Amino acid sequence: SVLQKPSTIAVQPSDFNSPEALVDNPWHFIGCAELKRSFKTRHDQLVNVLHVHLDRLHTTVSSEPKDVYDTHKHTPTERGLRPDIKAIIDDKTVLLDVSITHPLAKSYVMQAKRSRLNAAKERERVKRNKYDQATAKLHKATFIPIVFESYGGIGKDAQDFLKALTRFAEVNSLTDDPQTIMNSLRNALAITLQKGNAGML
Repeated sequence: SVLQKPSTIAVQPSDFNSPEALVDNPWHFIGCAELKRSFKTRHDQLVNVLHVHLDRLHTTVSSEPKDVYDTHKHTPTERGLRPDIKAIIDDKTVLLDVSITHPLAKSYVMQAKRSRLNAAKERERVKRNKYDQATAKLHKATFIPIVFESYGGIGKDAQDFLKALTRFAEVNSLTDDPQTIMNSLRNALAITLQKGNAGML
């Protein structure tokens, strides 16, 4: 779901080198290029949420796996690729890369006015252009971009992954109730995203 824009926001223009940006757009801080450290923190927290819940579902999971694309089939550029998560699900390798995009960024705002999740769709396209060809050279591997929009929207690929993971949980969860795990995952992702936004204030 998409959060509604608040009437006021607790950010002081003096916190940024471009205070006029906040006057024009009170949500500027969410996409501000000067907050890269906060971006990484928010991103890493979302990766951790996914890792923890995949582990609860008894998948073999690792974060920032090395040498995934280091085979004789891959180009030097492809060998440098590193997804955020590698998980073995139903005997298949699933490679996930998490990304957060801001629909009111200048590069997205016009498209975002036309249709929902347009910013997420564009970021999914970019990620697939980066990873799909290299992933196709691996045995029984799938790449899935996990894209969130800063206001809470979830990209279609991520939505499809969560649905597939729910089906997997229903069959393979050995201890915890699978619906409890999946509810926990969805709630944790939503809360972590917005806490990450708040952490930029």
